[in-house]
Amino acid sequence: MRKLLFVIFLILLTSCTPFEKAKNILRPVVSSNCGGIIDWVDFLMINDIHYGAEQQIGNQSMQKGKKLGEVQYRVADNVTCTDYQTKNGDAAFLQEGTEIYEIQGYSEKFRVMAGGKVYEVTENHKAKTIEDLYDIKGKVAKIIIFRDTHDQDIRTIDPTKVERITNLFLECELISLPEIYRRGVPKTTFQYFMEFILQDGTSVRTMYMAGSEVFSRGAYLGPELEKELKAITMKEWNQ
Repeated sequence: MRKLLFVIFLILLTSCTPFEKAKNILRPVVSSNCGGIIDWVDFLMINDIHYGAEQQIGNQSMQKGKKLGEVQYRVADNVTCTDYQTKNGDAAFLQEGTEIYEIQGYSEKFRVMAGGKVYEVTENHKAKTIEDLYDIKGKVAKIIIFRDTHDQDIRTIDPTKVERITNLFLECELISLPEIYRRGVPKTTFQYFMEFILQDGTSVRTMYMAGSEVFSRGAYLGPELEKELKAITMKEWNQ
């Protein structure tokens, strides 16, 4: 009987490759919240930073830099648990083995390239200011602003104010929206989308919530930037 159990143990032990065994150990998907269909967003995670797919590379002049790693796990094919915690090497739809590169001219903490797409940071727990997220200093060509979802009512910010507003934006302290709400932020009166158009034609967008005095990234404006944006919105929309 003992000999039979030992043989069964050897069969189980050698039935998958070391990589497959490690994969199963490191990425368990057994949970009481499993079995449904998850509508994954296109993301990847590497070096403890979450990125979301933002823009197709197309004809943009973006060049690969050094290789940062590879996709190790395609969650869309393997995970049905809503409480699954993403890990380094995970991606929603990229095939396992897809190479991940830095983009020349940008910090790898801001954007990376993989599978013919640009992936932009969505979460970095080590970031303290917006500048720790967005590597856009000195790269902004213009800033546009529009109310709510009325993207036909677009206003361009005075070009002489672009550098100042960009720098003030990057200095904003990241606190996180849950913490901001815990502190009792006033109710938002108007929502404005601000888009920083970069010199290479790509952009970074955030939401300025007037009245609450915060950005959608979970950062306080600060008195100087708040003053600048209030002056702009009052001039453009009399608000």
